[in-house]
Amino acid sequence: MYIEYLEELRQFSHSMNISKTAKELHISQPSLTRHIQQMEEELGFPLVSRGRQTKLTPAGRYFLGGISQILGSYDALVEQCRQINREGIKELVFQEPPLRSDQASARMYQIADKLRNEHALLSIHFTRLGRSNLNEMLAKRTINLAVVYEYGPIEETIRKYREEGYLIKHLATEPVIVWCNSSNPLVRKGSLHVEDIKRYPVMLPSTSYDPLRKAWADMCHEHGFEMKTFEYQTNVYSDYLFADIVDEIYLLLECMTDQTRLTSRLSRAFVPFVEGEADIESYLIMPTPANEAEELLVPLFEGVPEQ
Repeated sequence: MYIEYLEELRQFSHSMNISKTAKELHISQPSLTRHIQQMEEELGFPLVSRGRQTKLTPAGRYFLGGISQILGSYDALVEQCRQINREGIKELVFQEPPLRSDQASARMYQIADKLRNEHALLSIHFTRLGRSNLNEMLAKRTINLAVVYEYGPIEETIRKYREEGYLIKHLATEPVIVWCNSSNPLVRKGSLHVEDIKRYPVMLPSTSYDPLRKAWADMCHEHGFEMKTFEYQTNVYSDYLFADIVDEIYLLLECMTDQTRLTSRLSRAFVPFVEGEADIESYLIMPTPANEAEELLVPLFEGVPEQ
């Protein structure tokens, strides 16, 4: 069935007059009559009642209502495709949120959903980082929006990234917690100072992107010691949580501790730090806008509230 036939039927329904409609459409009366008959044959039901008074059948009226929606969608689609042909489709690449359960990850997905709803011609892709340098990818604009985790004063971190030419938005303060074997002496302390973990190796994934590695190291360095590490071979960030290690400890964000895969490990326990001593700050970061797609991102980026 031709889309033109649907338009002809819609036009015919306005006057129910073959001669008038054919003249308006600049086609012959026999052609218009034949097109309506062909549609009826293809559909398997009559569209027009041809008696003393020409009118649409009940099925024809219902079909006409659907036609209006179809033609409206078709016209909008054609216009969008013409725009793509003229300008090309706009694309943005977001870092796939590495932790998924924290505030930063939730905000990233919310921004993507809002952009997709408001800009039909904008394509958004999520990409998972390997051991690539995030700053380098941002500078090259192979990533347009990312999450970073930092330890230290918020104002200083924001100043540092702005001096490097990035837009940055503080999102949330995430308390750090230790996850370790239940027999570890740290458990008996109840709450910890950062110095208490000085002699314990911290479990880290060795072959995947670890968004928190630098933050952990900066936290330890700020308290006067270098972090010991035990690297676990894995290609997936979360898989190292299943390593059956006794002496090493994990450093996690508190927001991760309600995950079933962690709470079900009865041989392990969570130990908090003294409030305010071991907090990680999460941020959204993007390059200074240099194209139309990135300009669309700015209002949503700046409108993200802090938690």
